[in-house]
Amino acid sequence: MFTVEKKELADVVVGLAAILSKNPTHAILRYLLVKIADGELEVSATNLTVSISRKIKCQHNKGETRQVALPGIIFKTLLGKITADAINFDIEDNTFKYSEDGVSLSLKGVEATEYVELPFFKANGVELFPIAPSVILNAIDFTSEFTSADDSKQILTGINFCFEENRILAYATDGHMMVRHISCSDNDEIFSFILPSYGARILRNMIKSEKNDIILINKDFPDNLFICKTRNMTYMCRILDGVYPKCESLLFDKAEIEFDLDPSNLAEGIDLMSVFPVDYKSSPLVEVTIENDYLTLDTESTMGKLSKKIEIHKQDTHKNMALTFNTNFLSKGLGKFKGHHARVLVNASNKPVIFQVDGESKQTFLVMPIDKK
Repeated sequence: MFTVEKKELADVVVGLAAILSKNPTHAILRYLLVKIADGELEVSATNLTVSISRKIKCQHNKGETRQVALPGIIFKTLLGKITADAINFDIEDNTFKYSEDGVSLSLKGVEATEYVELPFFKANGVELFPIAPSVILNAIDFTSEFTSADDSKQILTGINFCFEENRILAYATDGHMMVRHISCSDNDEIFSFILPSYGARILRNMIKSEKNDIILINKDFPDNLFICKTRNMTYMCRILDGVYPKCESLLFDKAEIEFDLDPSNLAEGIDLMSVFPVDYKSSPLVEVTIENDYLTLDTESTMGKLSKKIEIHKQDTHKNMALTFNTNFLSKGLGKFKGHHARVLVNASNKPVIFQVDGESKQTFLVMPIDKK
């Protein structure tokens, strides 16, 4: 008989079940691998791109071991029905068995030997170095929504992490917008890799659930595998192979027009401009006029017109300009700057516009205006 805390097991199973393939190439990829040994219960999952193993404490008689592959979604659902704080269970004949308070259930699995070979052994001997979890979490939070969803542009479906001396940069772009996140670090390693945005979001969730002060990651990539480890978790993801665009070449520090504004005021104005419905073939557009110390938003449709004026702090009040933007693009980028003061750099109506925030980390959002000519 084995005993684990129900909440701990449920949290692990819910997290790992989320990565299981809905339409896998092999039925076993719908399963979670469960192993019990040395006072720990280990649950592993893979979809062949991302593989994760997590451990929790387990009470059992010394020397007792078990392993079985259980259907992940059903296992998650059954755990959700158990109300006890602690779960006393057994695994016999490849079956998970639980009986308590008048409730008896069993879940048939398959032999652990039928499970796919997990890549965790490839982490053996790979040099890992420590890093603060917040560095990775903040970079993923800021960049993951700006990757491309177009599989024909596979490299753009990932986040480009660049480790430089004393700082870590993360880039993402879909070809219309680009973001860059810079954070300071004690890191003295120099390397880069492209992590699929899908895998990055899973990593973010895993790190948050583990709540560790330090995580370990690799700088060399055996079989193109990125590795992240904590005491109770091993995460591996196949990185994207290729050359990421030179996003840095698009950025600039000086511009024809430079001004400061509260991004939340602009975001509210953009949201107002989106009130009119548009044809499904069209994109909602907003005219942005920069004149003196004001920025004016205008939009027009067959149903009416809208206009909003926002005060800005422009460095040179003699330079004015008019631009056109897709409101969806602006809203997406400005949403990342809530509660911050942004610096805006504009060169021309047909060149990139940069929004920049400096704080504990340096955040940059670049968006292309619409050329209506």
